[in-house]
Amino acid sequence: LEQYQLLVETVGDPMYILDTEGSITLANKALAEMLGCSREQLVGKHASEFLVADGYQRGGDRLATILDDPTTDWGTYEVRICTTDGQEIPVEINIAPVTTETEGYKSSVGVVRDISARKRRERRLEALYSTSRNLIDVTRFEEAVDITISAAEDVLGMEVAGLYAPAADNPDQMVPVAATKGVETLFDESPTIPRGEGLVWRVYESEQPIFAADVRE
Repeated sequence: LEQYQLLVETVGDPMYILDTEGSITLANKALAEMLGCSREQLVGKHASEFLVADGYQRGGDRLATILDDPTTDWGTYEVRICTTDGQEIPVEINIAPVTTETEGYKSSVGVVRDISARKRRERRLEALYSTSRNLIDVTRFEEAVDITISAAEDVLGMEVAGLYAPAADNPDQMVPVAATKGVETLFDESPTIPRGEGLVWRVYESEQPIFAADVRE
């Protein structure tokens, strides 16, 4: 237990120790900062006060499974924690029981990891898969354009995105077929691009995608 206490005090990841009743006996600075309070305010609080819905029960069930399996020392589960200002954060908790040879189960130690970014990536991937499925069923060019531009803006967060094609009456002019609202905000209206100017024409003529780290160059 002293070794775990030293670990909690020194590591940079949010960590805690709970007693057998689920009350916090030790929490490090990183956890206090995540929850928006002081370490002193955390000590003595029941863990369920900071876990959303059935989070505490799930942790208890996970701990019981570990204790029942002599081949397992620790486990992981996902839950949402609630900060003191009411913000909910998705986290992954690595939990392990602290046992002694004479007294058995004495407490539990946990490492908390913010997985907000991972969840955003997962939601983005799911939305892109959905976009791909929608495109498979499209029969009209205009519909495909609308789906693609909407995905660029809503899923990928591209404020300035558009689809261009040569004008029907002037093949030397590239005109916008569709664009995000950010294009109109930036340019007042979607610009027409003369042949040979800019990345759009280079992409069109080469039929290859281009990545520009800095479009000003």
